[in-house]
Amino acid sequence: MKLRSYQPDDLPEVLTFLGECLRDSNFCNYHPGDIAHWMSNSYRGKDLDKHFLLYEEGNKILALAELPPVEWAGYTLVVHSEQQGGDFERSLLQYCETAMWQRMQEEGSKETSISVSVAECDAHRVNCLTSLGYHVAKRESEMRRRLLAEPIPNVVLPEGFSIRSVIGEDEAALLAEVHSSAFDSSWTAEKYLEVLRSPSFNVEHELVVVAPDRRFAAFLVYWLDPVSKSGLFEPVGCHKDFRRRGLMKALMIEGMKRMVSAGMQTALVGNKVGNEAASSLYSSLGLKKFCEGLEYTKTME
Repeated sequence: MKLRSYQPDDLPEVLTFLGECLRDSNFCNYHPGDIAHWMSNSYRGKDLDKHFLLYEEGNKILALAELPPVEWAGYTLVVHSEQQGGDFERSLLQYCETAMWQRMQEEGSKETSISVSVAECDAHRVNCLTSLGYHVAKRESEMRRRLLAEPIPNVVLPEGFSIRSVIGEDEAALLAEVHSSAFDSSWTAEKYLEVLRSPSFNVEHELVVVAPDRRFAAFLVYWLDPVSKSGLFEPVGCHKDFRRRGLMKALMIEGMKRMVSAGMQTALVGNKVGNEAASSLYSSLGLKKFCEGLEYTKTME
């Protein structure tokens, strides 16, 4: 079984492939925005061809694999719905497992196991992983969705606050500040410029709440998939100085309205298990849990 390295020109076809997989799995799969987010955020400034692989027959993509930096000790595999649950999927899982384990050994990783994330409602993948010796290690996330045909409330903001799209690279420092505060991370303007310049990122789809002092008080990025007609929120965050003012709720309402305007029918978002603040926010907006994301692990030594 031979996979080839991802190339920049593959992006449109990859996103279409992911949209088909998402639609056919009833949203129990990765949204194209998940992968585009990884490419522009986690892999910003890195060579994607070292981490993403494609399996094709003719000109048709049948699988996308991600082999991340070895410290992550895991991999991701998306298989076309026509090929799920059989020998093809099992063979690709084994291929990814072997390739990732080899990289880990070559780079001196101390890890003794490999992990894979999977939706609990993806019965084909669960069965394949179980047959290959994987077991559930933990519950990772809650997957949520909302039909956009349901009434969307009006945006309500405190006086002096406003919502708009990011304008461009001149706002990298402001974006770095709000991202760092929201996630206790260490973004810099230079790092965020790499996100803004990524081919998979659309700067107009990052929305911000602008505070009276012109700082960015909250942000989100929404991703559109015309194939499944769904929009994904990823990531979502609020500056520590501006929490508990209803800013994130207002921002997500605006995001849903923009999804509707773009022809989307479903809104999606995920939150980590145990994140009660996120769970409460999303529930208040009608985003209901429909599946859990699980981590499956296999001991290699």
